[in-house]
Amino acid sequence: MRAVAYKRDGRRLVSHGELWRYMSKLKEEDPSIRDLWRTAVSMHVNFYEGWAPEDEVREALDRVRELLAKLKKLMA
Repeated sequence: MRAVAYKRDGRRLVSHGELWRYMSKLKEEDPSIRDLWRTAVSMHVNFYEGWAPEDEVREALDRVRELLAKLKKLMA
């Protein structure tokens, strides 16, 4: 998300709030970004808390890869 903001708008996102607001901007271009972003955020929390079972983490990993592919396209 930060790389997209910097490449496209010359913006440096420095807080979680800024990341969420920028995601809201990107979802206007591709609505699926919102749910994919939420999955990535939940896995960030899970990294510290370890709440999700392994099968959920594996499924989330596929969705995070999908988010990354979409973000790469937005930077092209």
